[in-house]
Amino acid sequence: MTAKSSRKTNLMKQSVKSFKNKQVSDLSILSKKEIALFRNSPKQYVCVEMLQDGYHRAFSEVFSLLRSDRDQRSEELPGSSRLQSPPLEEQREKLETLRLHLSRAEKAEREGTRT
Repeated sequence: MTAKSSRKTNLMKQSVKSFKNKQVSDLSILSKKEIALFRNSPKQYVCVEMLQDGYHRAFSEVFSLLRSDRDQRSEELPGSSRLQSPPLEEQREKLETLRLHLSRAEKAEREGTRT
């Protein structure tokens, strides 16, 4: 895990925890990223982060995975077990994990250090 991506993941987790404990008077000091974390959908937040960090291929891959999940869910019969779990685009932790690993893979590919 790179130091930058680890810090982002930790910042996001701390922001979620600290946001719940803040007083109303403390809310005026939230950063733009902290506000986006709560205002935007998990899908939008993760996609914007990847694009801002320059990981365009990772973004394309996540977008393809989200589309594939949506298409597979639309083909399921009502009441199937697949439809009992939330769509991938609503699962923030899974999206963060995808973002982390795909971004690391793209960075390694750029640097020529595939493992």
